[in-house]
Amino acid sequence: MVTETTPIEALPSYLTPTDIARLLRKSTRTVTRWLVSGEIPEAIYINGRWTVPKKALIRFLDAHSGLASIE
Repeated sequence: MVTETTPIEALPSYLTPTDIARLLRKSTRTVTRWLVSGEIPEAIYINGRWTVPKKALIRFLDAHSGLASIE
């Protein structure tokens, strides 16, 4: 289970909007809005579910906050 204290290195290779929301302390609705708008462009929408590669999340964080620089 992903929590806000999970280190980036320990995250699974693919994350759900719920995982990202917990990690960033945002609502799932906010994360879903980012996905729908394309702010996390490498996110995958299959069978009604979003999946986000960890590397895509790291690039998103780099672009928006400069806090994540590990790949």
